[in-house]
Amino acid sequence: RVSQGCRSGTLSWPSWEQVAAELKANSQTSEELPIDEHRDKILKHIDTHRVTCIQGETGCGKSTRVPVYVMEDYFERKKSGELKEHDNFMVLC
Repeated sequence: RVSQGCRSGTLSWPSWEQVAAELKANSQTSEELPIDEHRDKILKHIDTHRVTCIQGETGCGKSTRVPVYVMEDYFERKKSGELKEHDNFMVLC
């Protein structure tokens, strides 16, 4: 996991390499969930609205997939130069 090697009580953010490795490992072992077909629609809504509420059946991927979508989109946009250094976001699950 990305938190390995941290002392207890230490706050740490994973590096891009750690996040990429974790995403790759998860994408290879993860099965498709019902929310996956709505990825683009969810990201577009998040991009155009201040608040996005997602409702779905238990186990559809709301709390596991959506944060991954947001993180992947953030890193893609950051890498392409679309986001500035001061652009921040918050994900609550």
